[in-house]
Amino acid sequence: MAPSVPHPMAPVALRVVLAAAAALALTVALVVAWQAGETWLGLVAMASAAAVLVFCSADPKTVLLQLALATLTLDVSVALFSGKPPGMYLFVSDLFAAGYACLWLAEKAMRREGLHFPRLAGLAFAYLGFLWLSVAYSHYPMHGIFLAIAYTKYILLFAVLADDLRTARQFRAVLHALAVALAANCVLAFVQLVTQSPLGMQGTKGSTIGVDLVFDSGMSAFRPSGLTGHPNTLAGFLTMVLPPLMVFVLLGRRAVGARFWPALALLAAGIAALVTTLSRGGWIALGVAALFIVAMLLRERLMRPGRAVALAALCAIGALLGAAVYPEAVQRLLSSDDGSTQARLLMIDQALLIVRQNPLLGVGLGGYVEAARDATPSSFSHVSPEFQEGVRKQVAHNKYLLTAAENGLAGLALFCLLIWHIVRQFFRVREWRDPGAYAFALGLTAAVLGQLVFFLFDHFYADVRVQILWVYAALLLALARQQSVAAGRA
Repeated sequence: MAPSVPHPMAPVALRVVLAAAAALALTVALVVAWQAGETWLGLVAMASAAAVLVFCSADPKTVLLQLALATLTLDVSVALFSGKPPGMYLFVSDLFAAGYACLWLAEKAMRREGLHFPRLAGLAFAYLGFLWLSVAYSHYPMHGIFLAIAYTKYILLFAVLADDLRTARQFRAVLHALAVALAANCVLAFVQLVTQSPLGMQGTKGSTIGVDLVFDSGMSAFRPSGLTGHPNTLAGFLTMVLPPLMVFVLLGRRAVGARFWPALALLAAGIAALVTTLSRGGWIALGVAALFIVAMLLRERLMRPGRAVALAALCAIGALLGAAVYPEAVQRLLSSDDGSTQARLLMIDQALLIVRQNPLLGVGLGGYVEAARDATPSSFSHVSPEFQEGVRKQVAHNKYLLTAAENGLAGLALFCLLIWHIVRQFFRVREWRDPGAYAFALGLTAAVLGQLVFFLFDHFYADVRVQILWVYAALLLALARQQSVAAGRA
């Protein structure tokens, strides 16, 4: 990567403002936490440590970015407006992200530098505008407003990151923060698996649906969720953060250096955690990402064919050992799944019916559940009324069909165009002059491609999985721009 650019010491006045704001926020939080319980007292302690870290750092903006990404999966929030899901919540990572964005804007003002939003950012804001417009005709406008606010948060962070990320030091900071988030989720997932308990904290919104499974054989399985609140969400997070690690490990110790062994350990722990989530969609998504990575490394002659064959054999041996150690994974593939597959097929029929009834613009953002009350496909006649009612309370577990149902075929086309432009960032660079940047971009692109497959099996409505997708879009954009600048200087 390009050499790091030392960050100038933050002005004294800015440090004073940060310290005063942190002191005020912590005072209020401490008063609230004193009556709220141990969880919030622990969070206040962590926030105090974070405030000290930010204040003492020569680069508080980057530290805030790291804290925002490291806590991205922490499903602890305060309800700003409750009511029917999803509601409006303030998450821990939102506070750090807001501080990061404020410092970014302050730097812009001090340097008298304009905003540099690329073409992809313009397309992202057009998609955001379309979502807000769809709220106007939504079958449940309040639900749509909450979702639109969440997407606004994601896309604003994307725009700030796309403008701000320029140096190797920043990219390394992002990698380290995601590694911390991965490690924390793996540790908690294994603790949850051992205790057979979600170990919920105050302020979490975790769901119990699909957490405990009972198979035809009589074997039962508990699915850990880490910090995310649900096993499928944890699987989505893991399939996003593991591909970049996979690239660095496959490149080998000579290319990666001392970071090889920590990367290998995190990769192994992450794969093990993914297996225990029992998310079949997650397994398929990571498999697709891995195949893409191997194909690209073979194409660029960064991996010998013999090594790829050895890797395939190693994966087969690992799968057999995993089946012996954790037979629940085999049961998940071969046994009944408590009606999960049947419910998903019924949701597909229901979503297709809603699309046929509202083909162009859909039923509006957040309007799916309300529209589902009156959408009854013929396949519903084969199940009990109780099963039907359970299906109607959920959204289609297919991101493409959900988008088409709520935003119509026009919204689906815009969404697919946006994803295509995100993936295109990797391929539009004709020559990657920096091997480290190439490896990082390859892992990010593989992760996004894996999610395109995962979209077929889950809804990805508005949670950490969608937010990380936008973070990756910004990273890919920034890495591609870095290579274009390097090529221009050559």
